Amino acid sequence: MEPTKQQKPRTRQAAGGRRRDRAATKQRLVDAVGSVLVRDGVLALGVNSIAKQANVDKVLIYRYFSNLDGLYRVYAEKVQLWPDLADVAGDAPAVLHTLPPVDRLALMLGNFAEALARRPWNLDVVAWRTLETNALTDALTAQQAKLDRQMRDLTIVGSGLSAEIVELRLTTIVDAIAMDLVRHRQSDRPAAATAAPLQDLAGWIFSA
Repeated sequence: MEPTKQQKPRTRQAAGGRRRDRAATKQRLVDAVGSVLVRDGVLALGVNSIAKQANVDKVLIYRYFSNLDGLYRVYAEKVQLWPDLADVAGDAPAVLHTLPPVDRLALMLGNFAEALARRPWNLDVVAWRTLETNALTDALTAQQAKLDRQMRDLTIVGSGLSAEIVELRLTTIVDAIAMDLVRHRQSDRPAAATAAPLQDLAGWIFSA
C-alpha cells in the first residue's frame, strides 16, 4: 500500500487572500443590486441579472447570502431608500421651530416630496411594495416609519394635538405623496404635490 500523501498546511497568506476574494465578490454582488435597480428597475432584479452584472456565478448569491432576500437585506443596510430627517428639515432645521405648526409641516412635506422625487429608482421600490414584499421593500417601510415618527414629533410641537392623531393623518398624507410621485414617474404627467395642495394637506392634519 502506498503511503498517503500529506497535504501541505494552508499558509496564512493563502487564507487571507481567500478572505479578500470572498469579501470582494460579496461587495460586487451588493453593488450589482444597485446597478440593476438604477439601470433597469425593480422588475429586472433577479438572481441571473445580478450575477451577470457582478460577473460571478449565481450560486455565489446562495453561498454568501443564503438567498436573494439575504442579498437585498445587505444592500438595504448600505443605502438610503427613503428620505431622512436631514432631507425634510432642510438646510436650517432650527428655522422649523420658529414657524407655526401648519407652516412647519407644509415645509417638511414639500422637502420630502422633492427628496423622494430625486430618487426615481427608489420610487420603483415604492411601487414594487404594492405588488409584493421582500427584504428590500421591508427596509424601505422601516425607513419610512422612522421618518414618519420624526416628522410627527416635529409637527406636534406647539400644536396641542395628540401624537396618535398626527401620526395617523401624517402617514396617510406621506403615502399619498409617494404614490402620486410613482404615478408621475410611470405616466410622465405633472405631480400634484405643489405648494398650495401641501399647505391644504398640512391644514387637514390640524383640522378638527
